[in-house]
Amino acid sequence: MHSQDLNQLTISGRLLSEPQLQQFNDGDRACTFVLTHSTDHHQTGHWEIQYYNVAIWGPAAQTFYDTIKRGQHIVVTGRLDSIYEQTLTGYQPIVSIIANRILTLDGASEQASSTVEQLRLA
Repeated sequence: MHSQDLNQLTISGRLLSEPQLQQFNDGDRACTFVLTHSTDHHQTGHWEIQYYNVAIWGPAAQTFYDTIKRGQHIVVTGRLDSIYEQTLTGYQPIVSIIANRILTLDGASEQASSTVEQLRLA
């Protein structure tokens, strides 16, 4: 019997900047953005802002790009993905979230709400 590791997460936050849309030679599209997430350290009273790179692939990339704006509060469900990129100090892992579902928490239009269904990727 073959078992697989679980790679699924859900995180909420706000879009740091406007989403970017890329189209590749094979016609596939990707929408990328940075999600900010605030963490409250109760014992110290210290707040920390974390930044996550997020990508949406396929037809949902265009819909998300057209409907979601900077500062919007969303919930992302997806999986972690990493690549290694060469830097001055050697190869470093670059971790991002590949979204398969996005929910809007504020300011959602009807079109943005339909994005939720479209982002339920296989």
